[in-house]
Amino acid sequence: CGWCSACANTIRRGGSGSISGRRRRRGERKMLTLAAERALRRSTKGGFSPWMRWSAREEYEHDESPGIYILAHLDRPRGGAANPLSSRVIYIGETGRSFQNRWNEFQRSAGGGSGHGGGDTYHSKYRKPRKVPDYLYVSALPIERRKGRNLRNLTKLIVKLYEDKLLYEFLVRYRRLPDCNRVTQILSGN
Repeated sequence: CGWCSACANTIRRGGSGSISGRRRRRGERKMLTLAAERALRRSTKGGFSPWMRWSAREEYEHDESPGIYILAHLDRPRGGAANPLSSRVIYIGETGRSFQNRWNEFQRSAGGGSGHGGGDTYHSKYRKPRKVPDYLYVSALPIERRKGRNLRNLTKLIVKLYEDKLLYEFLVRYRRLPDCNRVTQILSGN
């Protein structure tokens, strides 16, 4: 596919162009995806949260958790859990730290500062000086932090694999990435 981190690593290494190499990588990606989904089911605190206005993001109860988040331009959100594959989604992102830290970086970048690739793209694409509009909504999927010496990076791995999976599914469904996700962000792993 050329979009997931497994493919990006292969591209960076100069990877095998052989059909058998591609089949093997496809099988490895499928196993990684299944393993990530199993780990994700054990690690999530429920599903994606209901949509919340960007201006109300500080009220989110799992704000110190790592995980996946999505941004969308909505007139009026539907009730219940947010759909990460909605055509209105403009950004799919992840954080290995806390949602609040990453969202603050997005806010700064969307207002013309720096520190968040999606926020930089948002600022240049939507030309909203200094203020994020009222129709920007956010939803989050918190991931339980794994503790222990050998498990420290497992949370980050689970989060990144699931973000890649959502980006891939979005790409397959709409034949494009969300407006504020860039191919270079995906290929570089940022």
